[in-house]
Amino acid sequence: MNKFILSIALACISGLSAHAQFTGKGYYRVKNAVTERYMSLCDNHSRGVHFASTSVDAGALVTKRNLDDVLTDPGTIFNIENVSGVNYNISSQGANVYNMIKYYIRLTKLNDGTYRAWQIDNGQIIMLSDEDDYYQGEDTSYVNSITSNTQRWYILPVDTKDNYLGVKPTIKANGKYYATFFAEVPFSFASSGMRALYINELRGNGVATYKEIKGIVPAKTPVIIECSSENPADNKLQIESTSPSSIKDNLLTGVYFGLGMKPTDHFNSTAFDANSMRVLGISEDGSLEINNEDTYMADIRIKVGSNYNYTYPYIKAIPHNTAYVKVSASAPTHMKLYAENDPAGIHDVQIDDNQPANIYNMNGMVVRQKATSTEGLPQGIYIFKGKKEVVN
Repeated sequence: MNKFILSIALACISGLSAHAQFTGKGYYRVKNAVTERYMSLCDNHSRGVHFASTSVDAGALVTKRNLDDVLTDPGTIFNIENVSGVNYNISSQGANVYNMIKYYIRLTKLNDGTYRAWQIDNGQIIMLSDEDDYYQGEDTSYVNSITSNTQRWYILPVDTKDNYLGVKPTIKANGKYYATFFAEVPFSFASSGMRALYINELRGNGVATYKEIKGIVPAKTPVIIECSSENPADNKLQIESTSPSSIKDNLLTGVYFGLGMKPTDHFNSTAFDANSMRVLGISEDGSLEINNEDTYMADIRIKVGSNYNYTYPYIKAIPHNTAYVKVSASAPTHMKLYAENDPAGIHDVQIDDNQPANIYNMNGMVVRQKATSTEGLPQGIYIFKGKKEVVN
Protein backbone atom coordinates (compact mmCIF):
# COMPACT_ATOMS: atom_id res chain seq x y z
CA MET A 1 0.00 0.00 0.00
CA ASN A 2 2.89 2.38 0.73
CA LYS A 3 4.25 1.77 -2.73
CA PHE A 4 0.89 2.75 -4.21
CA ILE A 5 1.01 6.21 -2.73
CA LEU A 6 4.59 6.46 -3.90
CA SER A 7 3.32 5.95 -7.42
CA ILE A 8 1.23 9.07 -7.00
CA ALA A 9 3.99 11.02 -5.30
CA LEU A 10 6.81 10.38 -7.77
CA ALA A 11 5.89 12.67 -10.62
CA CYS A 12 7.59 15.29 -12.66
CA ILE A 13 9.54 18.46 -11.98
CA SER A 14 9.93 21.44 -14.30
CA GLY A 15 12.60 24.13 -14.18
CA LEU A 16 10.35 26.49 -16.18
CA SER A 17 7.71 26.89 -13.49
CA ALA A 18 6.73 28.89 -10.44
CA HIS A 19 5.40 27.58 -7.16
CA ALA A 20 1.84 26.31 -7.15
CA GLN A 21 -0.62 28.83 -5.77
CA PHE A 22 -2.80 26.63 -3.57
CA THR A 23 -3.49 27.97 -0.12
CA GLY A 24 -5.05 26.04 2.73
CA LYS A 25 -7.16 22.99 2.06
CA GLY A 26 -9.57 22.15 -0.75
CA TYR A 27 -11.14 19.54 -2.99
CA TYR A 28 -10.08 19.25 -6.61
CA ARG A 29 -10.32 17.22 -9.78
CA VAL A 30 -7.21 16.63 -11.88
CA LYS A 31 -7.61 16.81 -15.67
CA ASN A 32 -4.95 16.07 -18.26
CA ALA A 33 -4.30 19.06 -20.52
CA VAL A 34 -3.76 16.91 -23.64
CA THR A 35 -6.13 13.94 -23.40
CA GLU A 36 -8.79 15.88 -21.43
CA ARG A 37 -9.32 12.83 -19.23
CA TYR A 38 -9.80 13.13 -15.47
CA MET A 39 -7.82 11.18 -12.91
CA SER A 40 -9.69 8.72 -10.66
CA LEU A 41 -8.22 6.72 -7.78
CA CYS A 42 -9.39 3.14 -8.36
CA ASP A 43 -7.02 0.97 -6.31
CA ASN A 44 -4.92 1.21 -3.13
CA HIS A 45 -1.75 -0.65 -4.05
CA SER A 46 1.08 -0.52 -6.54
CA ARG A 47 4.17 -2.44 -7.57
CA GLY A 48 6.05 0.83 -7.01
CA VAL A 49 9.07 2.23 -8.79
CA HIS A 50 11.25 0.44 -11.32
CA PHE A 51 14.51 2.32 -10.87
CA ALA A 52 16.32 0.80 -13.86
CA SER A 53 13.80 2.29 -16.29
CA THR A 54 12.82 5.30 -14.15
CA SER A 55 9.18 4.30 -14.40
CA VAL A 56 6.41 3.67 -11.91
CA ASP A 57 3.26 1.57 -11.63
CA ALA A 58 0.58 4.25 -11.51
CA GLY A 59 -2.19 2.15 -13.08
CA ALA A 60 -4.29 2.48 -9.93
CA LEU A 61 -5.04 5.96 -11.24
CA VAL A 62 -7.50 5.40 -14.07
CA THR A 63 -8.34 8.34 -16.33
CA LYS A 64 -11.83 9.05 -17.67
CA ARG A 65 -13.27 11.45 -20.22
CA ASN A 66 -16.98 10.62 -20.05
CA LEU A 67 -18.35 13.46 -17.92
CA ASP A 68 -21.40 11.49 -16.77
CA ASP A 69 -18.98 9.04 -15.19
CA VAL A 70 -16.51 11.68 -13.92
CA LEU A 71 -19.10 13.87 -12.22
CA THR A 72 -20.60 10.93 -10.28
CA ASP A 73 -17.30 9.32 -9.25
CA PRO A 74 -16.01 10.18 -5.74
CA GLY A 75 -12.67 8.68 -6.79
CA THR A 76 -12.09 11.77 -8.96
CA ILE A 77 -12.15 14.01 -5.86
CA PHE A 78 -8.74 14.78 -4.31
CA ASN A 79 -8.26 16.66 -1.06
CA ILE A 80 -5.12 18.78 -1.57
CA GLU A 81 -3.72 20.61 1.44
CA ASN A 82 -0.69 22.88 1.43
CA VAL A 83 1.86 22.00 4.13
CA SER A 84 4.68 24.42 3.30
CA GLY A 85 6.19 25.86 0.14
CA VAL A 86 5.64 23.39 -2.69
CA ASN A 87 4.79 20.52 -0.34
CA TYR A 88 1.22 19.20 -0.32
CA ASN A 89 -0.59 16.40 1.43
CA ILE A 90 -3.12 14.62 -0.77
CA SER A 91 -5.88 12.18 0.15
CA SER A 92 -8.65 10.34 -1.66
CA GLN A 93 -10.65 7.16 -1.21
CA GLY A 94 -9.34 6.62 2.32
CA ALA A 95 -5.64 6.99 1.42
CA ASN A 96 -3.44 9.73 2.92
CA VAL A 97 -0.04 10.33 1.34
CA TYR A 98 2.04 11.52 4.27
CA ASN A 99 0.59 9.21 6.89
CA MET A 100 1.37 6.21 4.71
CA ILE A 101 4.78 6.93 3.19
CA LYS A 102 6.06 10.02 5.05
CA TYR A 103 6.33 11.90 1.75
CA TYR A 104 4.62 15.10 0.71
CA ILE A 105 3.71 15.82 -2.93
CA ARG A 106 5.60 18.68 -4.53
CA LEU A 107 3.39 20.64 -6.93
CA THR A 108 4.79 23.01 -9.52
CA LYS A 109 2.79 25.43 -11.63
CA LEU A 110 3.76 26.02 -15.26
CA ASN A 111 3.38 29.29 -17.14
CA ASP A 112 0.29 28.03 -19.00
CA GLY A 113 -1.62 27.37 -15.75
CA THR A 114 -1.11 23.61 -15.73
CA TYR A 115 0.71 21.68 -13.01
CA ARG A 116 3.23 18.96 -12.49
CA ALA A 117 3.55 16.94 -9.31
CA TRP A 118 6.89 15.53 -8.31
CA GLN A 119 8.98 13.89 -5.64
CA ILE A 120 12.44 12.37 -5.50
CA ASP A 121 13.28 8.94 -4.15
CA ASN A 122 16.81 7.54 -4.28
CA GLY A 123 17.70 10.24 -6.79
CA GLN A 124 14.95 9.20 -9.23
CA ILE A 125 12.55 11.78 -10.71
CA ILE A 126 9.52 10.31 -12.44
CA MET A 127 6.95 12.21 -14.50
CA LEU A 128 3.25 11.56 -14.02
CA SER A 129 1.47 11.39 -17.37
CA ASP A 130 -1.65 10.01 -19.00
CA GLU A 131 -1.25 6.83 -21.04
CA ASP A 132 -2.03 7.82 -24.64
CA ASP A 133 -2.86 4.31 -25.88
CA TYR A 134 -6.57 3.58 -25.62
CA TYR A 135 -6.59 0.08 -24.17
CA GLN A 136 -10.09 0.57 -22.77
CA GLY A 137 -11.37 2.80 -25.55
CA GLU A 138 -10.87 6.50 -26.17
CA ASP A 139 -12.72 7.60 -23.02
CA THR A 140 -10.77 5.49 -20.50
CA SER A 141 -7.08 4.91 -19.91
CA TYR A 142 -4.66 5.10 -16.96
CA VAL A 143 -1.79 7.10 -15.52
CA ASN A 144 1.83 6.19 -16.26
CA SER A 145 5.21 7.90 -16.10
CA ILE A 146 6.57 7.40 -19.61
CA THR A 147 4.30 9.34 -22.00
CA SER A 148 6.23 12.57 -22.58
CA ASN A 149 3.50 14.62 -24.27
CA THR A 150 0.82 14.16 -21.57
CA GLN A 151 2.64 15.41 -18.47
CA ARG A 152 0.61 18.57 -17.81
CA TRP A 153 -2.46 18.56 -15.56
CA TYR A 154 -5.13 21.08 -14.67
CA ILE A 155 -6.10 21.16 -10.98
CA LEU A 156 -9.75 22.26 -10.86
CA PRO A 157 -11.63 23.19 -7.67
CA VAL A 158 -14.77 21.15 -7.06
CA ASP A 159 -17.93 23.28 -6.91
CA THR A 160 -21.70 22.88 -7.14
CA LYS A 161 -21.98 24.32 -10.67
CA ASP A 162 -20.10 22.62 -13.51
CA ASN A 163 -17.39 20.69 -11.64
CA TYR A 164 -19.78 19.14 -9.12
CA LEU A 165 -20.10 15.78 -7.40
CA GLY A 166 -23.49 14.27 -8.17
CA VAL A 167 -25.35 11.07 -7.39
CA LYS A 168 -26.55 8.74 -10.15
CA PRO A 169 -29.52 6.68 -8.90
CA THR A 170 -29.69 2.99 -9.72
CA ILE A 171 -33.19 2.16 -8.47
CA LYS A 172 -36.66 3.62 -8.79
CA ALA A 173 -39.03 2.49 -6.03
CA ASN A 174 -42.22 3.99 -4.63
CA GLY A 175 -42.01 6.64 -7.34
CA LYS A 176 -38.60 7.88 -6.09
CA TYR A 177 -34.96 7.37 -7.10
CA TYR A 178 -32.32 5.79 -4.87
CA ALA A 179 -28.66 4.81 -4.79
CA THR A 180 -26.23 3.60 -2.17
CA PHE A 181 -23.26 5.94 -1.85
CA PHE A 182 -19.90 5.88 -0.07
CA ALA A 183 -17.23 8.59 -0.16
CA GLU A 184 -14.31 9.80 1.90
CA VAL A 185 -15.70 13.32 2.08
CA PRO A 186 -18.33 14.76 4.46
CA PHE A 187 -21.20 16.28 2.51
CA SER A 188 -24.60 17.92 2.60
CA PHE A 189 -27.08 18.37 -0.24
CA ALA A 190 -26.69 21.23 -2.72
CA SER A 191 -29.86 20.11 -4.54
CA SER A 192 -33.28 20.15 -2.92
CA GLY A 193 -35.47 17.08 -2.44
CA MET A 194 -32.68 14.73 -1.33
CA ARG A 195 -32.30 12.63 1.82
CA ALA A 196 -29.51 10.53 3.34
CA LEU A 197 -30.63 7.29 4.99
CA TYR A 198 -28.81 4.48 6.75
CA ILE A 199 -29.92 1.02 7.82
CA ASN A 200 -29.91 0.65 11.60
CA GLU A 201 -31.73 -2.62 12.22
CA LEU A 202 -32.42 -5.99 10.59
CA ARG A 203 -35.55 -7.71 11.83
CA GLY A 204 -36.27 -11.40 11.58
CA ASN A 205 -39.64 -10.90 9.94
CA GLY A 206 -38.12 -9.83 6.62
CA VAL A 207 -37.84 -6.16 7.54
CA ALA A 208 -34.92 -3.72 7.71
CA THR A 209 -35.34 -0.25 9.20
CA TYR A 210 -33.60 3.00 8.38
CA LYS A 211 -32.95 6.37 9.94
CA GLU A 212 -32.43 9.72 8.23
CA ILE A 213 -29.26 11.78 8.65
CA LYS A 214 -30.09 15.44 9.07
CA GLY A 215 -27.55 18.06 8.06
CA ILE A 216 -24.00 16.98 7.18
CA VAL A 217 -23.31 13.33 6.37
CA PRO A 218 -20.08 12.38 8.19
CA ALA A 219 -16.99 11.48 6.20
CA LYS A 220 -16.60 7.80 5.29
CA THR A 221 -20.28 7.06 5.99
CA PRO A 222 -22.08 4.63 3.64
CA VAL A 223 -25.66 5.75 3.03
CA ILE A 224 -28.72 5.29 0.87
CA ILE A 225 -29.48 8.53 -0.95
CA GLU A 226 -33.00 9.43 -1.97
CA CYS A 227 -32.50 11.56 -5.08
CA SER A 228 -34.40 14.45 -6.61
CA SER A 229 -34.50 12.84 -10.05
CA GLU A 230 -32.70 10.35 -12.27
CA ASN A 231 -30.39 13.13 -13.51
CA PRO A 232 -27.15 13.54 -11.48
CA ALA A 233 -27.21 17.30 -12.23
CA ASP A 234 -30.32 17.45 -10.03
CA ASN A 235 -28.60 15.45 -7.26
CA LYS A 236 -25.60 17.62 -6.40
CA LEU A 237 -23.63 17.27 -3.19
CA GLN A 238 -21.94 20.05 -1.25
CA ILE A 239 -18.57 18.84 0.04
CA GLU A 240 -18.07 20.14 3.58
CA SER A 241 -14.82 21.17 5.25
CA THR A 242 -15.67 19.64 8.63
CA SER A 243 -17.27 16.32 9.55
CA PRO A 244 -19.61 15.32 12.38
CA SER A 245 -18.85 12.23 14.44
CA SER A 246 -19.37 8.83 12.85
CA ILE A 247 -22.69 7.03 13.22
CA LYS A 248 -22.43 4.04 15.54
CA ASP A 249 -25.54 2.04 14.56
CA ASN A 250 -25.05 2.15 10.78
CA LEU A 251 -25.19 -1.41 9.38
CA LEU A 252 -24.12 -0.43 5.86
CA THR A 253 -20.60 -1.32 4.72
CA GLY A 254 -18.98 0.91 2.10
CA VAL A 255 -16.77 -0.12 -0.82
CA TYR A 256 -14.27 2.32 -2.32
CA PHE A 257 -12.95 0.28 -5.23
CA GLY A 258 -14.32 -1.82 -8.08
CA LEU A 259 -11.62 -2.23 -10.70
CA GLY A 260 -10.58 -5.08 -12.96
CA MET A 261 -8.17 -3.63 -15.50
CA LYS A 262 -5.98 -6.21 -17.21
CA PRO A 263 -3.58 -3.77 -19.00
CA THR A 264 -2.53 -2.28 -15.66
CA ASP A 265 -2.72 -5.47 -13.59
CA HIS A 266 -5.03 -3.79 -11.05
CA PHE A 267 -8.05 -5.82 -9.96
CA ASN A 268 -9.20 -4.42 -6.61
CA SER A 269 -12.86 -5.29 -5.96
CA THR A 270 -15.26 -6.79 -3.42
CA ALA A 271 -16.97 -9.92 -4.73
CA PHE A 272 -20.72 -10.09 -4.19
CA ASP A 273 -21.75 -13.00 -1.94
CA ALA A 274 -25.48 -13.78 -1.95
CA ASN A 275 -25.16 -15.69 1.33
CA SER A 276 -23.48 -13.00 3.42
CA MET A 277 -24.54 -9.76 1.72
CA ARG A 278 -27.74 -7.85 1.09
CA VAL A 279 -27.85 -5.03 -1.44
CA LEU A 280 -30.36 -2.36 -2.38
CA GLY A 281 -33.13 -3.60 -4.65
CA ILE A 282 -36.83 -3.52 -5.50
CA SER A 283 -39.44 -5.87 -4.05
CA GLU A 284 -42.15 -7.55 -6.12
CA ASP A 285 -44.64 -4.83 -5.18
CA GLY A 286 -42.26 -2.07 -6.29
CA SER A 287 -41.13 -0.96 -2.86
CA LEU A 288 -37.58 -0.54 -1.61
CA GLU A 289 -35.80 -3.52 -0.07
CA ILE A 290 -32.43 -5.12 0.47
CA ASN A 291 -31.97 -8.53 -1.11
CA ASN A 292 -29.42 -11.09 -2.29
CA GLU A 293 -29.88 -10.52 -6.03
CA ASP A 294 -27.02 -9.40 -8.28
CA THR A 295 -29.16 -7.30 -10.63
CA TYR A 296 -27.34 -4.06 -9.85
CA MET A 297 -23.89 -5.51 -9.26
CA ALA A 298 -20.88 -4.72 -11.48
CA ASP A 299 -19.13 -7.13 -13.83
CA ILE A 300 -15.52 -6.94 -12.64
CA ARG A 301 -12.54 -8.83 -14.06
CA ILE A 302 -10.28 -10.65 -11.60
CA LYS A 303 -6.91 -12.34 -11.94
CA VAL A 304 -6.67 -16.06 -11.12
CA GLY A 305 -3.59 -18.28 -11.19
CA SER A 306 0.12 -18.24 -10.37
CA ASN A 307 3.55 -18.56 -11.93
CA TYR A 308 2.49 -16.50 -14.95
CA ASN A 309 -0.30 -18.98 -15.71
CA TYR A 310 -3.24 -16.64 -15.27
CA THR A 311 -6.84 -16.41 -16.39
CA TYR A 312 -9.02 -13.31 -16.18
CA PRO A 313 -12.64 -14.27 -15.49
CA TYR A 314 -15.39 -11.81 -14.63
CA ILE A 315 -17.29 -11.86 -11.33
CA LYS A 316 -20.25 -10.01 -9.90
CA ALA A 317 -18.90 -7.41 -7.48
CA ILE A 318 -20.08 -4.48 -5.37
CA PRO A 319 -19.83 -1.34 -7.56
CA HIS A 320 -17.22 1.20 -6.48
CA ASN A 321 -18.31 3.83 -3.96
CA THR A 322 -21.50 2.00 -3.04
CA ALA A 323 -22.56 -0.05 -0.02
CA TYR A 324 -24.04 -3.34 1.17
CA VAL A 325 -25.20 -4.96 4.43
CA LYS A 326 -23.35 -7.85 6.05
CA VAL A 327 -25.70 -10.62 7.25
CA SER A 328 -25.58 -14.16 8.58
CA ALA A 329 -26.41 -17.08 6.29
CA SER A 330 -29.77 -17.48 8.05
CA ALA A 331 -30.91 -13.89 7.38
CA PRO A 332 -33.96 -13.44 5.11
CA THR A 333 -33.02 -13.10 1.46
CA HIS A 334 -35.47 -10.21 0.93
CA MET A 335 -36.00 -7.52 3.56
CA LYS A 336 -38.32 -4.58 2.99
CA LEU A 337 -37.11 -1.16 4.10
CA TYR A 338 -39.18 0.88 6.55
CA ALA A 339 -38.53 4.01 8.55
CA GLU A 340 -37.54 3.03 12.09
CA ASN A 341 -40.78 4.25 13.66
CA ASP A 342 -43.11 3.02 10.90
CA PRO A 343 -45.53 0.56 12.55
CA ALA A 344 -45.85 -1.29 9.23
CA GLY A 345 -42.30 -2.53 9.77
CA ILE A 346 -43.35 -4.46 12.86
CA HIS A 347 -46.46 -6.01 11.40
CA ASP A 348 -45.45 -6.44 7.76
CA VAL A 349 -45.35 -10.24 8.08
CA GLN A 350 -48.15 -11.93 9.97
CA ILE A 351 -47.15 -14.99 12.01
CA ASP A 352 -49.51 -17.40 13.74
CA ASP A 353 -49.02 -16.77 17.48
CA ASN A 354 -49.82 -20.42 18.19
CA GLN A 355 -46.95 -21.76 16.06
CA PRO A 356 -43.22 -21.91 16.95
CA ALA A 357 -41.02 -19.35 15.19
CA ASN A 358 -37.38 -18.35 14.95
CA ILE A 359 -36.06 -15.67 17.30
CA TYR A 360 -33.70 -13.07 15.81
CA ASN A 361 -31.31 -10.58 17.37
CA MET A 362 -31.18 -6.97 16.19
CA ASN A 363 -28.67 -7.88 13.46
CA GLY A 364 -31.08 -10.32 11.86
CA MET A 365 -29.26 -13.43 13.08
CA VAL A 366 -31.25 -16.43 14.30
CA VAL A 367 -30.54 -17.03 17.99
CA ARG A 368 -33.16 -19.74 18.58
CA GLN A 369 -35.01 -21.87 16.04
CA LYS A 370 -38.66 -22.98 16.30
CA ALA A 371 -39.04 -21.27 19.64
CA THR A 372 -42.20 -20.84 21.67
CA SER A 373 -40.88 -18.04 23.92
CA THR A 374 -37.87 -15.84 24.62
CA GLU A 375 -37.45 -17.27 28.11
CA GLY A 376 -33.83 -18.09 28.98
CA LEU A 377 -32.23 -15.83 26.37
CA PRO A 378 -29.49 -13.40 27.45
CA GLN A 379 -30.50 -9.83 28.23
CA GLY A 380 -31.24 -7.87 25.09
CA ILE A 381 -33.80 -6.95 22.43
CA TYR A 382 -35.11 -9.62 20.05
CA ILE A 383 -37.57 -10.01 17.20
CA PHE A 384 -40.06 -12.84 17.85
CA LYS A 385 -43.10 -13.46 15.65
CA GLY A 386 -42.73 -10.05 14.02
CA LYS A 387 -42.55 -8.09 17.26
CA LYS A 388 -39.82 -6.63 19.44
CA GLU A 389 -39.38 -8.32 22.78
CA VAL A 390 -37.09 -7.10 25.56
CA VAL A 391 -35.40 -9.69 27.78
CA ASN A 392 -34.21 -8.21 31.08
